[in-house]
Amino acid sequence: MKHIFGLPPELKVNAVVLQSYKIMNTITIQFAGFCAQSPKYTFNSRVAMKSNCKPSKWAIGRVTGLRIDDDNNWNYTIVFDYPQGYSDELTEDELADENELLCLN
Repeated sequence: MKHIFGLPPELKVNAVVLQSYKIMNTITIQFAGFCAQSPKYTFNSRVAMKSNCKPSKWAIGRVTGLRIDDDNNWNYTIVFDYPQGYSDELTEDELADENELLCLN
């Protein structure tokens, strides 16, 4: 059986691509298995990368990609608000919602 989005075959995925007015199509993924949880952040969510410095210094960006690993953990590709367009792949534990960041300052 072919793996969809790198998921194991026992985790069935129904993917529906809907037409959108944005540049990218909207993809809705519904999980039929019990292992994977829905991602906390979705495409274009504004997030901050947690750090041991003051929250006001945390790097802020937006989610541009989602990947689920072999342990059913979500990994997020973030493009940060830097002129060079720096991006990184981070886990949920390494991220905070931008609104959560405002509360910490």
